[in-house]
Amino acid sequence: MTTNSVRIQASALLLLLFAPSCRRNDDRSADSTAVLLHSTDRVAVYDAGVDAYRRKEYAAARELWQHAVELGDHNAASNLGFLLYHGWGGAPDSVRAIAYWQTAMAQGDAEAHRHVAQAIMDGDRRLGSESEAYAHALAARVLAPREPEVAGAEVAHDADELVNRIRSRLSVRERQAGDSLAHVWTAARPVT
Repeated sequence: MTTNSVRIQASALLLLLFAPSCRRNDDRSADSTAVLLHSTDRVAVYDAGVDAYRRKEYAAARELWQHAVELGDHNAASNLGFLLYHGWGGAPDSVRAIAYWQTAMAQGDAEAHRHVAQAIMDGDRRLGSESEAYAHALAARVLAPREPEVAGAEVAHDADELVNRIRSRLSVRERQAGDSLAHVWTAARPVT
């Protein structure tokens, strides 16, 4: 079976299983997840993870996004980091979450920067200082418009709120350090 025929079969299966008018039981959902975990269609696997997340099937979303990460999807890395960090769909694992966010940020992922900024502001100082949280929020605000999805606007809005909240807590020197760091993180990032 060729890669294209597998991709077509996976796409057809997705249409049948995820069409809004279809009713699925948990067995069919598990079957589709099992099929997609062997797929090489990064987009289909990522999208199925989004669908599982929206259905609050966080364990399935973790599995699917893990596979999408293995296929090279930085959005999946950011989302998987979020689930791991917060313990949705399984035990919390902040160490792995941070690693996934770092992978996503290295590829210019705005949402991963926003997640890290929020985690720092929530008190996780392993990820950095408030000045670094400010830098991550600035980076998210700059990178979000480069995201092709509509979600980029939401990430930019959330990042802007974080920037404004953090800015008032920082000295001029800390803001300047954050500005410089954000510039380094965003200067050479490709449009994804």
